[in-house]
Amino acid sequence: MKDFEEISQQDFERIEKFIQKELSTEENDAFLNEMQKNPTLSEEVDRQRLLIRTVEAGALREELKTIAHSSRGINVVSWKVWLSAAAAVVIALGMSYWFLRSDPNSGDLYAQYAKPDPGLAVPMSSDTQYDFYDAMVDYKNEQYELAIQKWQPQLLTDAKNDTLMYYIGACYFNLGKFPEAKDYYFLVRKNAGSTFYHKSGFYLALMAYKENRIAELTELSKDSISPYHEKIKALLESMPK
Repeated sequence: MKDFEEISQQDFERIEKFIQKELSTEENDAFLNEMQKNPTLSEEVDRQRLLIRTVEAGALREELKTIAHSSRGINVVSWKVWLSAAAAVVIALGMSYWFLRSDPNSGDLYAQYAKPDPGLAVPMSSDTQYDFYDAMVDYKNEQYELAIQKWQPQLLTDAKNDTLMYYIGACYFNLGKFPEAKDYYFLVRKNAGSTFYHKSGFYLALMAYKENRIAELTELSKDSISPYHEKIKALLESMPK
């Protein structure tokens, strides 16, 4: 993932407009398509959503004021600077579970890559899909068992819903219940056109790496068009021979 300094102002503006739903329909569709092909962009969007929610919640208000007053010469009008400051505070205070799970100095690729999927944005008004988004709120609050209890009945009535399959699998992955997670990720992978096809493959690769299943990881590494191909190759190459 890029550092804040490596993200251009133009990229930040595009991400901000996407999150704030200020893009036209055509621009939004193009941005979604780009996110699917570019995991770095997708991860950056997730990170900015997290930081914006944290700032909006007010949890960092006083810390940000202190940082702003002590940072002479910095243009605090730029939201990039504010979010960078917020990120530093989030890490320092341990307020983000999936940030802290990654330790780039550990030498363990699983620790670096195995971040919980942050989930989908929950719209302010979701009357048409209330049950789904109600469970998504539980997921975001790390109430994975509760989210599973709510999503599984929905999947029974909508058996081809790959979004439900993927996020139930994500719940099990986050709980460390790999056999159950694999079942749902494999269901997603039955449809090569699924939005979650490559991401499911990536989490399957992480579990194969963690459990030293070289043959399965080797097979997953053959998907050269996956946006996670290089990471899966790195996992395979780092396994003991």
